[in-house]
Amino acid sequence: MTSQSTPDDENAELEPRVATLHPTLTDVLEGTHDLIQATDAEGRFLFVNRAWRESLGFTESDLPSLRVFEIVAPESQSEWEARVREVESVGRSGPFELALLAKNGERLTVEGTSIGARDDAKLVAVQSFFRDVTRRNEAERSQHRFVGTLLRDMRQPLTMIRGALSLLNDMEMPSEAKEIVNVARHQTGELLRQLQDTLDLQQMRTQKPKIRAEGVSTSEICRAAVEQVKGRASQRGVALTCETPPTASIRADREMATQALQNLVAHAVKSTLPGGEVVVAVEDCGPARVRFFVKDEGPRLGPADIVKLFHGAEQRSSSESGPRSTVRLSLAVVKAIVEAHDGTMGVNPRTRRGNTYWFELPAYDPSLGPTSQRL
Repeated sequence: MTSQSTPDDENAELEPRVATLHPTLTDVLEGTHDLIQATDAEGRFLFVNRAWRESLGFTESDLPSLRVFEIVAPESQSEWEARVREVESVGRSGPFELALLAKNGERLTVEGTSIGARDDAKLVAVQSFFRDVTRRNEAERSQHRFVGTLLRDMRQPLTMIRGALSLLNDMEMPSEAKEIVNVARHQTGELLRQLQDTLDLQQMRTQKPKIRAEGVSTSEICRAAVEQVKGRASQRGVALTCETPPTASIRADREMATQALQNLVAHAVKSTLPGGEVVVAVEDCGPARVRFFVKDEGPRLGPADIVKLFHGAEQRSSSESGPRSTVRLSLAVVKAIVEAHDGTMGVNPRTRRGNTYWFELPAYDPSLGPTSQRL
């Protein structure tokens, strides 16, 4: 009769195997190029790997007196504290980006994730895994500077070309030639607008400009945005209607909020066929929020189109009767502006034809007064 093994017997057999795995796991942690650290609830270091020590310049003898907040750069302190709170709440956090301080004072930019270790319900350790992205970010900044310089250099000759085409358009010439000049002038204007959208988006993503939040009338924002687009709407044969309550106000940067709405209206005009209508409207939408609507009569967007819509890439193929597929940089600019104001945005396909683009911004609270805040 064969005797059955007990759990104690199985554990006894596993213990030697686990013991042989421990050096292997240590070798993996020490051999990886990623920076790995474990800290306790007070920020003391429980473990760091070789890549961490070599990248930051600290030795094993430095660790007993070192605390994690000492290696996090001042501009990243609030981000790190928020990530620790998230680990305490849901068990993990990331991906996120931090600036770390090496022993010699140099800064390292890292992407990371963190997970928590618990003893019953109490958080006892935060384990973090970082990848050094300093060189990658520097390369991206150099590329952005090069592209920005190139685009700015292109803007002046394009502006001169458009001016020359406008002068030609005022001269006497055969109707076929005038039509060609009109098309060239329109396309040059579109190229200039896309160029400006690219510069605006690049600035918001890299330079983090200041915004000045103040009380701004929604009717003022709507009038300014519609005024900038009504010429294009008229040329296209699209009716442009503005419906906004005179009393609503938002807390926003006046110029940037106007640009966001203007971009939405211009996109709606471009999407709407001649003879159609674009409607701009505003309404209160809950506690301390105001929503802007722009309704077009273009082709309805599908679910896959909506997912990709605000990322600045080419989105969809048009039908034979619809507008051409375009690079939606203007919508990516809207998204950046709205998110900078702690707002939200989206698009809802309409029942028969067209789409309703919208974004929400905080309502104005006079008690807060004007403030300057970073994007």
